[in-house]
Amino acid sequence: MKPPKTDGSSNEGKMPIVAHLAELRRRLIVCVVALAAGFSLSYAFSQQILAVLIVPIKEALGSDGNLSILKVQEAFMTHIKVAFMAAIIIAFPIIVHQVWAFVLPALKKKEAKVGLTLILFSTLLFAVGILFAYFTILPYAFTFFLGSAQGIASPNISLAFYVGFCARVTLAFGLVFQMPLIIVFLVRMGIVSLEQVKRARKYAIVFIFVVAAILTPPDILTQFLMAIPLLILYEISIIAAKLLRKRD
Repeated sequence: MKPPKTDGSSNEGKMPIVAHLAELRRRLIVCVVALAAGFSLSYAFSQQILAVLIVPIKEALGSDGNLSILKVQEAFMTHIKVAFMAAIIIAFPIIVHQVWAFVLPALKKKEAKVGLTLILFSTLLFAVGILFAYFTILPYAFTFFLGSAQGIASPNISLAFYVGFCARVTLAFGLVFQMPLIIVFLVRMGIVSLEQVKRARKYAIVFIFVVAAILTPPDILTQFLMAIPLLILYEISIIAAKLLRKRD
């Protein structure tokens, strides 16, 4: 996947607003087509994807627990949700490429050269965030929550609720794991300085907990489980930006 070519100068202001809107429309259509293609492929394998997705809750429930269906159409709608979730993951590199291609005309030649690297690292961080949530956050959260009900009530978890919970948590982690890349990019482009990023640490802590509260389900544990990795990623961003500055 190659980044679009640039002539080495900023074209901001040279393109009429109608052309900007036409370009945006074209990029959005590509994203929608990518999502549709990903959905078609994912729906064909939604049963297999769902089988993998329910592993964490099955392990937390043990042999005595089962997922339940509360509505007649719930199983069908769950397959739709699973396929759409998988489609977002599949189409993510294409969506990032289209966003980059849309802003590229406003960038200079030096800035445009980081395009392919940005897309590759963005996709990698998205995948790492999802895997981190699936293998670490979900099992711990389910064990904790279900353990709280032990001896009080037997779990009877809706399949649709579970899939929705997993989708929100995993996709949210995939997105917030983009933070190091965004911070390093902003520093590299000169939009913010490394010193400003360091000084903003105390504000970043508050912002991170607010974002975690918005993106995660409404419980304190999941918010902390997202906020703590984000705080670590913020520090990693500072280190990465410092190393890149030294290399320059």
